[in-house]
Amino acid sequence: MQHRHEDFDIPQDVTVTELEEIRSRLDDQISARREQEMSLAAQRLKDAAKDMGYHISELMHLLSERTEHPVKYRHPQNPDLTWCGKGRRPLWMNKVLEEGHTLADLAA
Repeated sequence: MQHRHEDFDIPQDVTVTELEEIRSRLDDQISARREQEMSLAAQRLKDAAKDMGYHISELMHLLSERTEHPVKYRHPQNPDLTWCGKGRRPLWMNKVLEEGHTLADLAA
């Protein structure tokens, strides 16, 4: 439901302080309502999972929106060993660099 500013009949004698108080109370109500709706959604998801013979925890990894990072580096002899360049450098990379290879050598 869309509302335009003109849709609200706010008397001209209402002060900015009073409007801010109203907004604060509205924000509190919105937060409480959002929590209620999220709890209901979570319960519906749990119920749906249970109806299908699963526990919701078994399905959580499928719901993750984690993004995959592109491969930036690849082991020179074992192409299955890769690193995207984020986080800790893998042990295989440290070993290959100690052997004299450069990051340019490992670039995918």
